[in-house]
Amino acid sequence: MDQATFRNPPPTFRAAPFWSWNDDLDPEELVRQVGLMDEAGWGGFFMHSRVGLAPDPLAAYRASGYYERIVQERAGAEVGKGAGYPGA
Repeated sequence: MDQATFRNPPPTFRAAPFWSWNDDLDPEELVRQVGLMDEAGWGGFFMHSRVGLAPDPLAAYRASGYYERIVQERAGAEVGKGAGYPGA
């Protein structure tokens, strides 16, 4: 790896935090938070549903369009998803 790449690594070599989803999911707020992670230089993130998503924790997490919209916002970055619930 050359020095320029070491100093400014591509997304696959950067940190990627857990991004806890624990409240109502507002698509515009999700996009805003993705922008903040981009500005901070994160290489991606792992979307992680938590207790608090209403009314059904998994229904909001699995809602049509949320995951796809975030993936579109982060073209080229590492995006993962997980859940803290059995069967998720």
